[in-house]
Amino acid sequence: ALPIEINPIKDILKNIKINNFKISFLTTWVWNLNVVYSLKEYFDKKQKPDFILNIWTCWTKTGKDISHFQVCRIKNLSNNKESIPPVYLKLARLDEILCSDNVIFNWDDLKSFEYVDMESYWIDFICSKEKIPFLLLKKPFDIVWNNSKNLDLKDLQKSIISIEFEEIIKLILEYLEKNTPIFSNLEMEKKKKKYLLTF
Repeated sequence: ALPIEINPIKDILKNIKINNFKISFLTTWVWNLNVVYSLKEYFDKKQKPDFILNIWTCWTKTGKDISHFQVCRIKNLSNNKESIPPVYLKLARLDEILCSDNVIFNWDDLKSFEYVDMESYWIDFICSKEKIPFLLLKKPFDIVWNNSKNLDLKDLQKSIISIEFEEIIKLILEYLEKNTPIFSNLEMEKKKKKYLLTF
């Protein structure tokens, strides 16, 4: 969401040796509509990425487990719709999240959910529409209460960089290497002749 969150990640990842892979960073800013706009604008202006890793903090109801997790189910509060993001690979424990258009101040608004954010549902929505594999990684940071808007940005930064990014990137690269078909032009011509395909 913010440069203060993404800049330390850039510093961590600049030392990783990656062959034939390029990592791009996108700051989407806060709020669901900013996320939708930022992602769509990025896809329209640049080549679509092969994989998207969304990293963001979220609020927690009780703070009983603040380890980072991978989102596997999303309930959107504004339209009452549910989404089940595909698990292309498992990078952390799987958990569900409530997605709200507004900051949540009251535990009761979370219903049966332990975690809440403002963007997961919309990242899932855009990436699914664009047919881009993605993964939502959340780091519980702040407990839902009447002071939820007042975050300590330095603590937020520390919370984000506690995630093992180097290992996560290596696992994503392994996934991409295993799941990206590579054909020579000659092989492609043979396939075009053998099968009725549209490219």
